[in-house]
Amino acid sequence: MEGNRLTDENGKPIVPVARDDPYSWVKGEVREIASWFSDVESVAELGDPLLWVREGRDIKLQFVPCSSGDRVFHKGEGWAYFYMYTTLFIDLGVRFPVSQFECGVLSQMKCAPTQIHPNAWGFIRAFEVLMDYLGQEPLLEAKGVRKGGLVTLNGCQGRTLFMLYKSSYKDFKAMYVKVTSPEEEFPFYVDECLLERFPLYWYSEPVQILGMNEVDEKSAMVIDFLDQYVCTREPLSVNKLVRWEKEKEFVSEYLETTTEGLKNFFKMKSERELSTSNVVKSEQGVVKRVISVKRRRAEGEASGKSKVIDLTTARCCGKEDLSSVWSEHYPLPILAEEHFQSKVYAARLLCLGRYEELEAKREAERRREKTVELEKDMEKKVRRMEEEVAQKEKSLLEAQNENLLLKEKVSKLEKDKTDLELRVVELCGQKKDAETSKENHGYDMLLVGFERAKRQAEFFFPQLEFDKLDPIKVVHNGALVDDDEVDAEGGGDHDLEV
Repeated sequence: MEGNRLTDENGKPIVPVARDDPYSWVKGEVREIASWFSDVESVAELGDPLLWVREGRDIKLQFVPCSSGDRVFHKGEGWAYFYMYTTLFIDLGVRFPVSQFECGVLSQMKCAPTQIHPNAWGFIRAFEVLMDYLGQEPLLEAKGVRKGGLVTLNGCQGRTLFMLYKSSYKDFKAMYVKVTSPEEEFPFYVDECLLERFPLYWYSEPVQILGMNEVDEKSAMVIDFLDQYVCTREPLSVNKLVRWEKEKEFVSEYLETTTEGLKNFFKMKSERELSTSNVVKSEQGVVKRVISVKRRRAEGEASGKSKVIDLTTARCCGKEDLSSVWSEHYPLPILAEEHFQSKVYAARLLCLGRYEELEAKREAERRREKTVELEKDMEKKVRRMEEEVAQKEKSLLEAQNENLLLKEKVSKLEKDKTDLELRVVELCGQKKDAETSKENHGYDMLLVGFERAKRQAEFFFPQLEFDKLDPIKVVHNGALVDDDEVDAEGGGDHDLEV
């Protein structure tokens, strides 16, 4: 801490964060802008998300609308999503997953994708395309950091490689959307160690890089070539270079025409530089360049040779636990006296060791926290799935019970139907028997009455002969005939004839 200003271990000022507002460091203009993509219909206008997947990569992604309270600098829960300006993948050719180089730039600068100005993204994409055209791995350093706002990249004075994509980049700050993976997919923005491939959310302290510390032989040659051959000509058009993903032949033709055989020239220069460079081969077979460092040689030290000091083998005062160079038992003064001629080197060694040590601890803690967060997320998902399975099992059991009840009801109704059909048959038989019995009873009564009448007639008229009387015949037209014959002739009330 310097005076009343907070600083980190390297002496750099820390942006204060209010306890009641974790985003107090964000600039006011950014805090006020809500996303235009606030509903499913507006997100659908972006088309199929698979259109923006990098060629040859089999990943799935989704665009999710933002709520009215979401802001581009807000931090989500775990790895649920990250924000992306639509102009980055529509206009500047950024594809998902973002390239290893783009991940490296974001991680080195400690910036989320939306924390970098689109014009800076244009530089990144143009440089990446140029290196891809040259067949080289891209490298880049940042310059110009605005804390709480959008980060820009500035070229060195007198060494302009690219023109601005737009001199005035407007109407993009509200055009951001949430990007995520489907719930059943592993997030494409997380690596196999469960670490973010790049910062997903805004940092309050982006890293400001003003130059490069150390580069290898090949990278130094690339920088030298760009400085001598490309920067001395007309700046390259970012507008044309970012069309690489869709119009690779057009961009290749533009670079070939603009730079007059740039690719072949670079190839010849690369072969010449590597063949004439001052290199040595180590025991492990790795080719390294011998870089001279001005310092006072130790007595007996051979010219042009370097010495590697293994700090992990130091022992002092019988102490065995010397895993930290910051430990009070670590024999740093002895090592400094033995291997260096100045305590400045020892102090420098101590600072570097402490920085690496703390950084390793912080990284381990970050990994642990991320692992815990992922485990919690997985536990939540498992619990939610278990609840859904239990609910579905319950619904299935209820449906099965209801089905059994319906089957029992159907069976009972079918049995009742059979009983009713049998009862109908029985009643029909009874009806028929009753009708037959009624007819027989009438005939019997007729015979009884006829017999009574015959006996009475024999009593009153014993001289007459009544044997020819027949109860089922009638007198018709002076003759004794059956009823059927009278009916066939159309006779009327034949019972009344005398």
